[in-house]
Amino acid sequence: MAKGSRIALFLTLLLLTVAATWADGQPRNEVPTNPLSEQTLSSVKELRLNSGISAFAPSAHAYYKLGIEEREQGNPTRAILAFQTASELDPSFLDPHFSLLRAHLLTDPGKAVAELSVVARILREDFAAQYFFAKNAAVMGWLTLLVSSALFTLFTCARHVERLRHALSERLSVDMPSKAAGVLGAVAVLQPLFWGLGVAGTILCYSGALWRCMSKRERFFGSVFLILSVAAPFVSGWIASRFPPLNRQSSSYVSYLALQRGWNREVERSLLEFLEAEPENATYHFAYGTMTRKAGKLGIARKELATAVELSPDDPIYLNNLGNVYFNLGDLETAEDLYRKATSIRPSLAEPHYNLAQVFTKRLMFERANEELTRANKLDSELIGEFSVNSREQLNRSVIDVGLSAPRFWKNLIREGRDASSPGFLAGTSAYLGIGTRRQSAVISVLFAMCVLGGVFAFRNLYTYRCVNCGKVVCRKCLKRAHRMIFCEICGTSASSLKSDEFADLLLNKQLKVETRKRLPLSLPFKVFVPGFTMIQNGDSVRGFLLLLWSTAVGIYLWGQSYLFDYVPSMRYQQEYSMRYVTVIAPLLLIHVLTLLIYSRKSVSAPVSLRLLKREPGRKQVTDGITGKSGRLQSG
Repeated sequence: MAKGSRIALFLTLLLLTVAATWADGQPRNEVPTNPLSEQTLSSVKELRLNSGISAFAPSAHAYYKLGIEEREQGNPTRAILAFQTASELDPSFLDPHFSLLRAHLLTDPGKAVAELSVVARILREDFAAQYFFAKNAAVMGWLTLLVSSALFTLFTCARHVERLRHALSERLSVDMPSKAAGVLGAVAVLQPLFWGLGVAGTILCYSGALWRCMSKRERFFGSVFLILSVAAPFVSGWIASRFPPLNRQSSSYVSYLALQRGWNREVERSLLEFLEAEPENATYHFAYGTMTRKAGKLGIARKELATAVELSPDDPIYLNNLGNVYFNLGDLETAEDLYRKATSIRPSLAEPHYNLAQVFTKRLMFERANEELTRANKLDSELIGEFSVNSREQLNRSVIDVGLSAPRFWKNLIREGRDASSPGFLAGTSAYLGIGTRRQSAVISVLFAMCVLGGVFAFRNLYTYRCVNCGKVVCRKCLKRAHRMIFCEICGTSASSLKSDEFADLLLNKQLKVETRKRLPLSLPFKVFVPGFTMIQNGDSVRGFLLLLWSTAVGIYLWGQSYLFDYVPSMRYQQEYSMRYVTVIAPLLLIHVLTLLIYSRKSVSAPVSLRLLKREPGRKQVTDGITGKSGRLQSG
C-alpha cells in the first residue's frame, strides 16, 4: 500500500471513531413533563374538533419532541402515544406519521399500512406538505448536481494540470533556459486564479485548457458542469417563481392557514390587510368567512361568504360553506338551496351531499337523508366515515366545510412568484460560484471556448504522458523508453542501469518515494475528507462522480437544514441528537474507507519491477503512466 494511501486511511478511520464517540457523549435535553395517556389523547381530539381550530402546531411539535426523546430513552410505548397525540393536535403534521410508521413496521404491519395511507393522503391533499417536498427537492437536487459537477471538474483539472504546465514550459524553453521556462510555465498556469472569474469561471477556464487531455467520460461530466453553469440564472429564476417564500406576506399561505388551521388573531389581521388591498378577490372573502364560521362568528361569516358567492357564483365550494353558515343559523331552507346548487354544479363533491343529509335529518326526512348519505359515501367514503364517527350537535361537528384544493393554492402561489427573487440559500450559492446572472453565463461560455482553443495550441504536436514508475509528466521530447515503457529521465536512467536488476529496482523505488512526498501534502487532505477524490484521480470517472454526488447531497442536507427545512420545525428537534448525523454519514464514510483500501492496491504509483518486466514476452507498444494502457507514441 502506498504511503499516502496508508496515511489517508488511518486519518479517515480516526475521524470516524472520534465522530461516533462524540455522538455517544452528547447531552440530551430534559424530557418535558407533558402528560401521556389515552385520556389525554381523547381530550386533545375533542378539543380540536369542538374548537374549529384544525391544528395546534406548537403543541404538536412539543409532543413530537417528547416522542423523540422517549424513543431515544427506550420507551417505545410512551413514544407511540406522544406521536399519536402530536398527529391529533396537527393532522397535517407529517413527521409523527412517519415515526408511527417506523414504530409499527415490524410489530403491527396493519397499523403501518394505515399510517402510510394517511401520509399519502396528506401529500395528495395538503398544499403546505406538497410545497415543502417539491421546493426542497428542487433546491437540494439543483445544488447537489451543480456542486458535485463543479467538484468533479475541479478534481479532474487537478489531475491533469501538471500536463498543462509541462506543455507551456516546453513551448517557452525554445527561447529561454529550461529553469526559467519552468517558472514562467507555472506562473502562466496560476494566472486564472487572479482573474476574478468566480469559482465556476475559474474551474471552466482550466477545464477548457485541459479539454484535450481529458478522457471521454471526463469531458462528458465537464460538459454537464458547463451546461449547468450557463443555465444557472434561468433555473434559479424558475425555482424562485414556482416557490416564493411562505410567510405572513404571502396571500396564498395566509389563506391556507385560515382554511386549514382555523381562527387565529394574526392570520385574521393579515387576511384583513389583503382584503383591504384586493376587495374583489373572492378567495380572501372565502377564507375569512370559513375561518370566522369555525370560530362561531356567524354574522361575519355570512357576510364574507355571501360576497365570495357574488364574486364567483358558480363555485360549489363557496356555495357549500355559505350553506353551512345558514345551517348553523337554523335557516334550513336557504341551506338546502345552496347545497343543491353546489351538487348541481359539481356532482362529484361529497360534502354537499352529506350536508343535505343533515338537513333532511333535521326535518325528519330519513329516507331522503339516507339517499344523500349513500351518495356521499360513494364519492368519498374515508372522509364521510371519519366525520360521521365524530359527528355531534355542535357548530363544527354537524356539517362539513370544503377547503380550496392544492392546485388552486399552487395557481395563486405561482401568480405571487412572478416578481420573486431567488431563494436566499440558492442565491448565495450561485453568487459564490459566480453564475448568478445571465451576463456571467455569457462570459463563462466565451471564456471556455477561448480556453479550449488555447489548450489546442499548447498541446499541438506535444502529447504528454506520465512516467510509469513515479508518475512525473513527460512529453515526447523528454521521455525515456526502457523495456517498452515510458519513463522520466531519472527513472529511465535507473531502468537502463548496467548493474543488477535489484539495484535498478532500488533506484526506481527511491525516485517513487521522492515524487510521492512532493505530491502528498496537497493530495492527502482531499483523500481523507473528500469521498470520490481517489477514484477520480485514478481515472474511475463514473463511480467517482456517483460517490461525489452522494457525499455532496449529504453535505448539503446537513449544512442547509436551516433553510431547507424551515417549514417543518420538528427538524430542529431531530438536530439535537448528533447520532442522527452519524447515521447519515456512517455509510458514506464506510464506502470512502473501502475506496481507499481498494485504490491503494491499484495505485499507479506502485514501483516497477524490472525482473517481472524482463519475464514478459516482447511488446511492440509502450505503456502510458496516466492510463496504464499500451499504445504508440503520439506526436500531437
